[in-house]
Parts: sequence; C-alpha cells; structure tokens
Amino acid sequence: MFRRVGEQLWVSPETLRNWTAQAEVDEELDVSHGGVRPPTGSIVEYIDQYRHRFGVESISWTLTAAGMPIAPSTHCAFKAHPSSKQALRDAESLVESGRVWAASFGGYGARMAHAEPEPVNLF
Repeated sequence: MFRRVGEQLWVSPETLRNWTAQAEVDEELDVSHGGVRPPTGSIVEYIDQYRHRFGVESISWTLTAAGMPIAPSTHCAFKAHPSSKQALRDAESLVESGRVWAASFGGYGARMAHAEPEPVNLF
C-alpha cells in the first residue's frame, strides 16, 4: 500500500510510513485540540498572576486535577534558577531578527532576517 501511494505522491514508501506513524502519535496526543502541555514557563507565569489571590499550592492542585500537572516545588525551582546564557542569547537574537525583519518592511524571511546583521538600505 505504501509503495503504490508513495509512487502516486512521488515520495518513498519509508517517508509515507514515517508520516503515518507521526500522524498516529499526534492523534494520541491530540495536538490539534491543545492536548500537549504548555511550557513550564507559561504555567509559572499563570501561577504568578493569581498566587496572591489563591496561593501557589492551591493553583498547582487545581492545574494538576485539570490534567496539567505541576508541583509547587517546580514553580519555586523555576523562579529560583535564572535563565541560561543560551536562553538569554536566543532572546536577544530573536529581538534583533525581529528588528531586521521590521526594517525590511517584512521583505526578509526568517533565514535572511537572522543572517543579516544590518538591513540593506535599498533606497
């Protein structure tokens, strides 16, 4: 089956098998309906928004009961350890790439905006 369909799509049977396997994994995770847990940083920001009103532990229990497990100690550990140097460099690079992209009036794609240290003045 993979061979016949692969020939019609001009892809190898192995590629088609990989796509099918990935689709099955995505379906199990229910990626299309938000079945994947958000990053820990996003959860910590949410907890920080409401911790003065409800407390970290009660928010953690509620999130865990809702299928988004996070321990109060995870919140504390995340807040105690600053971002890595790599994460800070990535954030700076993202800001710079956005500046270059905006200066090119959206004409540069992600690769060009990342590669170009200064936008070329075309006018």
